[in-house]
Amino acid sequence: MLQQIRERATGWILWVIIILIGVPFAFFGVYNYLSGPPASVAAKVDGVEIPLSALNNAYQQQRQRLEQIFGGQLDPSLIDQDSLRREALEQLIDQAVLNAYVAKGAFAVSDAALARVIRSQEYFQADGRFSRERYETTLARAGLSSADYERRTRRSEMVGQLQGGVYGSAFVTDAAIERLLALQSQEREISYLRVSAAPWLERVSVEPAEIEAWYEEHPQAFRTPERLRIAYVPLSAEQLMDEADLDEQTVRARYEELKASRYTEGGTRRVRHILLELPEEASEQDLARVQARMDELEARLADGADFAELAREYSQDPGSAAQGGDLGQLLPGLMVRPFEEAAKALAEGEVSEPVRTQFGLHLIKATEVAPGQVTPFEQVRDELRRELAREQLASRLYQLGNELENLAYEQPDSLQPAADALGLEVQQSAWFTREQGEGIAAAQAVREAAFGEEVLGARRNSRLIELEDGRLLVLRVAEHEPAGRQPLEEVDEEIAQRVRQEKAAERAAAQLGELQARLEKGESLQALAAAEDGVEYVDAGRVGRASDEHPAELLSRAFELGRPSGDEPLRTQVALPGGDQALLQVSAVHDGTGEELSDEARAQWRQQLAGMEGNAELAALVQALRARADITVYENRL
Repeated sequence: MLQQIRERATGWILWVIIILIGVPFAFFGVYNYLSGPPASVAAKVDGVEIPLSALNNAYQQQRQRLEQIFGGQLDPSLIDQDSLRREALEQLIDQAVLNAYVAKGAFAVSDAALARVIRSQEYFQADGRFSRERYETTLARAGLSSADYERRTRRSEMVGQLQGGVYGSAFVTDAAIERLLALQSQEREISYLRVSAAPWLERVSVEPAEIEAWYEEHPQAFRTPERLRIAYVPLSAEQLMDEADLDEQTVRARYEELKASRYTEGGTRRVRHILLELPEEASEQDLARVQARMDELEARLADGADFAELAREYSQDPGSAAQGGDLGQLLPGLMVRPFEEAAKALAEGEVSEPVRTQFGLHLIKATEVAPGQVTPFEQVRDELRRELAREQLASRLYQLGNELENLAYEQPDSLQPAADALGLEVQQSAWFTREQGEGIAAAQAVREAAFGEEVLGARRNSRLIELEDGRLLVLRVAEHEPAGRQPLEEVDEEIAQRVRQEKAAERAAAQLGELQARLEKGESLQALAAAEDGVEYVDAGRVGRASDEHPAELLSRAFELGRPSGDEPLRTQVALPGGDQALLQVSAVHDGTGEELSDEARAQWRQQLAGMEGNAELAALVQALRARADITVYENRL
């Protein structure tokens, strides 16, 4: 690992490596779970499907990371889309083998810990707080049950435990840190000649045959991706606002429902519980068996048994059983609704009746109860009225959405009849590709539907599509352009400029070669620069890796070279951006000590190096797991 760092630790490059390290496992979160049912499968890992929609999500996140790294200045033509999609798929496969590994291992996430994770996810928050209704609505839109989502989130947290354990076990010695710091603070004495390609641009000519030859020799240049324009009919709650009808009693009832979970601040309730696991789909025999065991526990509690001792002995919650079932402070909205409602109803010291949740049967005991500060109804009336209006309109929205879908299905060759029947408008999108779009096509669900077999292949109206913000729409293809290549006559001027730049760079390189030959015969760099037009001499002196006063390509090469022998400098040619050429000379190497770094900076370097070591160990584990897994990739779907 240190050798790799030595070879690549060149200023900003090292920082980019550090920033990117660990990314492969960072983006497999809630978004993938909420992307809806897959249209097809990209791969299988030991029988577990990786939906094409998950691959598309991962690919888009990879693109966004690249764009962020380059400050939004990344030229899309420089992105190898096939390689990026393949990288995204490989990372999803890595995640799948890790999921399988933790499922078989000794990893556990308690109900309380799981609830804290879900409560913190912004997808389920309203006005900065966890919203039970938003949680249930969001999952329903994604076609997920709360049990399924919580099972997936628990698994994700267990993978996080594995990663944390691997990273936490990474060990970095003081000697390794000192060597790295010495390497990072090393300085080198450099000077160079820079031959500009600009003068040659005016001297070289480009013939039409050269333009045509360049076009033929670069078949991947000037490719145009497949793209579409769609017609679509949108439907949203904003279009129905005038239909909302709410009375004061309804608004107050919602306030009473949410008072404890949303509008109570500072109150705490400490509880213990005993969990007897029981699947939601359990048979009547299993339910009777678990209920009988619960009756025995209730009888023992009635006879004076200690709740905590019974929890240690019988509770099947791995995260709290060892603590006597103690879940700590139960904040409003933290646990699943049946559990929370039962816990809120308990006085201090009271034990609940058996409570059924998706996890099984619980007995709950309130050990401490401290009331909180309640926000008055008058302060939140308008907020609740708006929320209820959206919910009321949601029912009407989905009713109209179903009508829109049915009408579009009945007349699949046009959207206009459906729009006319419902008083809606057919709109047109801008051009977009499978990977990118603007406006309505910025939504991945829209792009997937538009390029799908039903819409693009059969040229029919789409099914009803629901976007993440709740908008509904149906769409069809308005115009389609297959992937192709710009004709030569459209790009000949750009090619001519490229050929001219290539020729100028070649002439500059030849000029530099002649200068180097004269240098070897005894002329100095200064004299050569003075005698030639378009040649600059730069005596940079001592420079570090992070210097920004000289071209990055030059500094990178300077620190890749070895050490000069005696008084003989090391020399090499370096190609610079724009076609310029440089003759680099390294005269001396001055080793650093890292003594100038603060204790805080040293600690940061230690943490970064340990992170790199941890990633290497995790990567080795993943490769071993992949070698044992049955992995199938459907190449024709990628």
